[in-house]
Amino acid sequence: AVARSHRAHEDQPVAHQQYADQTPEKFLDWARGIGPCALGVVQAQFEGNPNGLRGLNACGQLKHLARNYGVERFEAACKRAGDIGSLTVKSVRSILQRGLDARLPQDELVQVELPLHHNVRGGSYYAGR
Repeated sequence: AVARSHRAHEDQPVAHQQYADQTPEKFLDWARGIGPCALGVVQAQFEGNPNGLRGLNACGQLKHLARNYGVERFEAACKRAGDIGSLTVKSVRSILQRGLDARLPQDELVQVELPLHHNVRGGSYYAGR
């Protein structure tokens, strides 16, 4: 007979132990360690279904993104996702892939001149109305 451990998951393969350790609480603790925006995105994955498999899968994907892009960029992407009101894995992934997490500061934004064209009227046209 094989002696079984009384400690949770100790007699399981490592991959099974890691999967069993994926709980909403563990993902929330992980996100808290990154920052408030990451925490907000992780919390959003469990809204409406606090123990749902979909939320656990989404958080696993978020953790993977943070590992691949680094926690600083991940937190910035989560902030951007919050700014646009889309706290989803798809949005965070897209923000990271497109480099939209590194926005220019407000004072560095540049207004681009419109090209001259006969249909472009300009401010003087509307000033007299």
